[in-house]
Amino acid sequence: MARELRYPRGQVLATNNLAFAAYSAGDLDDALRLVRQAGQIPDIPGTATRICGAILAGMLAEAGDLAAAEQAGAATLAQARDAGDMHLGDLLRVMADLDLRAGRFGDAAAHLREATHSALSVGHWAVMLNILEACGHLCAATGRPADAITAWAARERFSQQAPLEDGELRRREGALPRARPPPRSRRPRPRSAPGSGSWSGWSPRAPPMRRSPPSCTSASAPSAPTWTGSGTRPAPAAAPT
Repeated sequence: MARELRYPRGQVLATNNLAFAAYSAGDLDDALRLVRQAGQIPDIPGTATRICGAILAGMLAEAGDLAAAEQAGAATLAQARDAGDMHLGDLLRVMADLDLRAGRFGDAAAHLREATHSALSVGHWAVMLNILEACGHLCAATGRPADAITAWAARERFSQQAPLEDGELRRREGALPRARPPPRSRRPRPRSAPGSGSWSGWSPRAPPMRRSPPSCTSASAPSAPTWTGSGTRPAPAAAPT
């Protein structure tokens, strides 16, 4: 329909949603193909191009191609800064995830701090779910289990209707085997894609941190499905220190 209407933004949204569906079905190859296809649609606005770049970075990280993910993420971040785009929260969170995997803890903290300020400044509180999850993993990796549990408890408080998926729970248990969070009720929700959150609605998830396919959503671009909450806006969270 978007093609028939010659509506490039609609084509991008539909193609990215197909990519999220493929990701949720476990077909990363098809998800990556579709995200790349979305970024090559003619005459799409710059915002949509950056959304595709952020989602691509998150999905590449999920696929284990960390070098390509860093390249795509850095290029997209530079484009966003040049354009004065303030909707960087989940893209910065994806970059923090890549820093964490590479052992660059200082860079990860800096990216998460900036991601927090960005998400709160534009009111994308859903992206804070991804950021808080990432903060917990950073704290766990740097020997601060109490802080990790605090960050994850805040994440759970903000998303009681969007419990973690099994893969996310396993990652937490691996990070802090001696400090497992208390059990919580499980309700089905759509699997979020990497990079998901404020830009494109990637929250495709709150994605576990390594999901990350990105939650990239822009205020001017339609967001991809993430999770449905109560509609109540939580109190702003403090920036990570």
